[in-house]
Amino acid sequence: MPIPPRPATHYGFMCQSLPGVITSFGMIDSYLHPLTPKTPLFTASQQNSIIKRLPVSNRDRSKPEIRQFITNDDASSLQDPTVGIYNRLVGSDKFRLLEILPGIFDTIEAKLHVCNLKENVMAYEALSYTWGNDVASHHPVISIEANGGHHMTTVSRNLHTALLGLRQRDSSRLVWADAICINQEDTVEKGEQVKMMKTIYSDACRVIIWLGDDSNSQSNNQALLGDSPIGSTAFSSVCSTVNDWLTRNGINEIEAAYNELLDNGNSIIHHDTSRHRIHPHSGEYRNEYYRRRFDMLTLYQRTWFTRVWVIQEGVLARSAVVQLGPYQIDWEWIGLAAAIMLHNPVMNIYGHGQETIPRGVTNAYMMYRLSTSQSCLSPLKFTFAQLLRVTRSFDCKEDRDRIYGLIGIQTTDGLNRRIIPDYSDGTTIDKVYLDIAWLLLKSESPLTLLSSATFSPSEDHCQPGSWIPKWGQHQPWTILPIHPHPQFRCALDQPTRVIGNEHSTNLTVEGVIVNQIKKVWDTNVPEQWHYMPEHKAFKFLKRPRWSDEDWQKCALSLSCGGDGRGYPVNSPSTHLADLAAAILSDNKTWLIYNLLAFETVVKSRPDDDMTQEEFLTNLAKDGDHRRFLASLSPLRRNYKAFVTEPDFFGIGPAPMMEGDLLCVLFGAAVPFVLRPVQGGYQLVGECYVFDLMHEQSLDLTRALGHIPRLPNKIPRSLRWLEGFSTWGDFDCCCPVKIKREHKQTISLTKFHPTNCSISTSSNFRIWEADANNGIALLTLGWAYIFSASLAERQGLSMRYGPLLASPTSSIVLDLSYASPKERRWWKSIITPGTGWFITGSVLTPWAVAIDDLDIMIRDNGEQCQQPPTSQEAACYLSRVCTAYKLGSQCSAALAAAIAIPLQANATPLETAVIELPKPSFNVHYRHPEPVRSVVAEFHRIGYYMTLSLCPWVLGPSLWSVFWSPHVPCNHAGAWLAPIIEILEPIIQNDDMELLAKIFAFSPFSSLWLGLALCGRGEVITSILPSLKHLRDYTFFRPDVDAAAWTGVAQSFLDLGLSGLATDSNVPRADVWRMRHDFAHLYQDETFSYTPPHGWPPFGIMRAEDVEIEVRGHLPCSHRWRYMHWTWSFNGSTDVGFSSRSMRIQHSGRESTDTGEESNLYINNRDLIGSISQAATETVLSWGSDEVERGLRASIVTRYYEPNESVEDKTYHGQKGSSLSRKWLKSINQ
Repeated sequence: MPIPPRPATHYGFMCQSLPGVITSFGMIDSYLHPLTPKTPLFTASQQNSIIKRLPVSNRDRSKPEIRQFITNDDASSLQDPTVGIYNRLVGSDKFRLLEILPGIFDTIEAKLHVCNLKENVMAYEALSYTWGNDVASHHPVISIEANGGHHMTTVSRNLHTALLGLRQRDSSRLVWADAICINQEDTVEKGEQVKMMKTIYSDACRVIIWLGDDSNSQSNNQALLGDSPIGSTAFSSVCSTVNDWLTRNGINEIEAAYNELLDNGNSIIHHDTSRHRIHPHSGEYRNEYYRRRFDMLTLYQRTWFTRVWVIQEGVLARSAVVQLGPYQIDWEWIGLAAAIMLHNPVMNIYGHGQETIPRGVTNAYMMYRLSTSQSCLSPLKFTFAQLLRVTRSFDCKEDRDRIYGLIGIQTTDGLNRRIIPDYSDGTTIDKVYLDIAWLLLKSESPLTLLSSATFSPSEDHCQPGSWIPKWGQHQPWTILPIHPHPQFRCALDQPTRVIGNEHSTNLTVEGVIVNQIKKVWDTNVPEQWHYMPEHKAFKFLKRPRWSDEDWQKCALSLSCGGDGRGYPVNSPSTHLADLAAAILSDNKTWLIYNLLAFETVVKSRPDDDMTQEEFLTNLAKDGDHRRFLASLSPLRRNYKAFVTEPDFFGIGPAPMMEGDLLCVLFGAAVPFVLRPVQGGYQLVGECYVFDLMHEQSLDLTRALGHIPRLPNKIPRSLRWLEGFSTWGDFDCCCPVKIKREHKQTISLTKFHPTNCSISTSSNFRIWEADANNGIALLTLGWAYIFSASLAERQGLSMRYGPLLASPTSSIVLDLSYASPKERRWWKSIITPGTGWFITGSVLTPWAVAIDDLDIMIRDNGEQCQQPPTSQEAACYLSRVCTAYKLGSQCSAALAAAIAIPLQANATPLETAVIELPKPSFNVHYRHPEPVRSVVAEFHRIGYYMTLSLCPWVLGPSLWSVFWSPHVPCNHAGAWLAPIIEILEPIIQNDDMELLAKIFAFSPFSSLWLGLALCGRGEVITSILPSLKHLRDYTFFRPDVDAAAWTGVAQSFLDLGLSGLATDSNVPRADVWRMRHDFAHLYQDETFSYTPPHGWPPFGIMRAEDVEIEVRGHLPCSHRWRYMHWTWSFNGSTDVGFSSRSMRIQHSGRESTDTGEESNLYINNRDLIGSISQAATETVLSWGSDEVERGLRASIVTRYYEPNESVEDKTYHGQKGSSLSRKWLKSINQ
């Protein structure tokens, strides 16, 4: 995006000169500023949370109660002074402790003890510090007694300073410090000890957080504090800030204080002398406030607050203190002060601009909220993926530590507990990132990790693995919020299916290529805009206004739906008002430059007299331009505006280019940008497209896959079309590289219209919350649009039939906004009988005859006899959706209209009947605008028409939910029996709403919904007999082209060959596949058509027993790649909706589904046996040659005893039980 003309901090907004002090989760009323954020980062809804009781006393924290430690040093047989201070630790509970001996001289003397961790709980202190970057030759030396000898050992300068600061004059001190207590040269030990660090820090009596000596050398920012004691000044400011907060919350019995450690071992408690002394409204308080913030900002810039390892060290501590030189303060106050500062951003001390809050403040706040020892705010809870994201701003020397440093922190999914640290030379950082990526893919939200992947233009784009997050690269922002939010649910309703090898950088997921990116706007405003900005801005503001809906989309798109602090926008109307204020401010040049990027798809309202400026001026009264600028701050330089063909706009990653693809991945909360490369895609990054951020916007596109578009020009005389698919296999050594499937026929007419009536059994309660139910009206509208589009392709025209009065007409459809032409069209849609025809009285497959919809349209008597074009009708349909806020009903009605020809195909000898839900129109909204989602669906109508006109595609696609190409035919009964038990009462009770609901897990859930909306017709009635008796209904017979077009394997024929086994045997299923692939070599092409069911045959065959026609292909893999569809009448080819070629191949790789598997218990033995017997006989009969057909009588299927557990630990068996559980889960919900 273009860079804003003035900087805006990521953390908040400008506040008034005299800022307030944060209360429990906000500002006290007397200091409340409308721009001040009320909720701490990472929280969901705790703005008015009550503060927990602080069990923090003012006792001397410098003297903890430490138990006597127990050492195992008496194992003298293992001691060998010649090997140095380290011997191999024997036992999983062994670790080392450093005893700092008393002393006053510069040389530190210590003993290194081997101890049992379980025996030394609360017997030591753990040190948390940073190693520093000093040169090895400058490292100081300490004397360590270990292994029966004394050794001079080098340590880092910061550790040496810490040991000096912790050393006592008269007594020893037992501590754990990783640099000494772990043999850093032993990678095996290092990995083992790192895994134990969670217990080491949580079992310590307390953790001492060492920030450095009392100087500026540990600060990333060399603050000009003169010679004043850094620790005393900083800790005093922390205490004053916290005490003010406590006082304003009515907590006067608790006081934040800090200690000063003296050389004689005693300490002095420093109290806050300013508490209750300075009036909060005085000028003195203002000066004091700014001084405190300055001191604290310097404190949080210390290196400790930026290192990865310190996260778990501070988080796991049961008690923790922070020490800076001789000064010591409780960790509670450091974390609480960070929270107060983070949520009270102010103008800088000079009164202009906004102070920059260092990342140390955010990091300290996050660690504090995760800490088990803190007692003020509710703890944060993250999944491991979320934890990786929020800790990405931390640093570490070794990139592997970015992962290993987090394994001790508790997460909600516990994935980090599965990580075994490995510091061996053979474990590269790329391998660690790959292993973590596959681990995250096993989580409940596997695709969230893709938002953390960064795309670098400088990298080799031919290398795979662009989807793997490189956690060592800083990523300042992600569009995806940390926690799930209803405004970010792009395709979360679709099940995620992840395929791949855990050792491979290639990943296969399911999704939809929505559109190609047509235009990308640069992040910098073009140079010519600096010469004529006022002119261009003036022209934009004087144009007719955009609709409220489009302005709302623009406001949310520019900020990617966020408010700049990690939260989704809470109030879209306020956010729009803020944008209006920003456009009318001095920032209008670069903002309007962005908005003009969207103008190609956002159109003005020519019939509106209001200009953009007038519209925005009215809105800006309630907005604040600074708040909107702050929401854009994290997007600077990292994202660009883009538009696609034909109608989407949004914000995407900066590396994207024109020609990249806008994609929706099933199970992902945000869309993504992909770049086509040889053999697949590269992930460019996440993006924000308002029209795709909600689940219902793309249900139907999932079924399109490689479906070809119906040709734009079809000869008028044609009543059916023919075509065939072409497949290729160019990776195989076999000379056969191309194969063609048999011709398919598509009918363009039918003999009878489909009767349409209103259902008396169900009105689909799922839309009751919408107040209006327009399914019936919209379905009939789509039926006209389909028919009109077909007529236009054949050069025919539409005409109206006679208008018949409804006998009742109790429902009034208010179309007062519409033109006479629009109202006349709607009358033809709802009139009893047939309200429209194609010239020549041709009946299209979507022709309907209506009984009575009970709807009346009032008008003034004007009539228009010219029916609209399909595009005009789509606009009318869109306006009704807006006028009555029908929302997702429009897509559901489109699915129902797609199913109309299938209903007719299922009843060829009689007129088909559909029953639609009863309409209701209770709430009306005036001045409707076309809904962009309807317009988008209309642009895809050619693909939807092909899908609808091909029952041999639509039927098998729907029925594929019942089959599994991995389950052998003799197990078909065990597979189907649980499904039949579930479906039988639902179908018998005509509960179409529940029927549609249980298919929610299917890739074709939207089509099942459309079918269910048409009522219990012949298609649904045939479900039970087709499953119980495996009847061969033509409309569900598996089809190879259907599998290719939709991308869902339906039959074992859709899987790749296994290849010749080492014992010269070949699976019978492979022979069956080859017989179909090379059916043209057989007499009468015996195997050219697919078997009626998808079950594979079981067993193997000897290679020498395979006929000569296919024997030569046994060593081949033959993973055919679908290439294109050819229309016979003109020879044109079409690769389909998705322009990328697709390969149907064996998908039975290890699934990432980690859900627990439960056994299925089968009760109906006879049903199982009959299904398995029928499936076996059918499949073997179809694929056998003449000799083999004589062996059918010897085939015996396996029967299961009653209540026997059908348990199959193979992938195929587990997928079977998983499917049945999904049915049960859907019904229970």
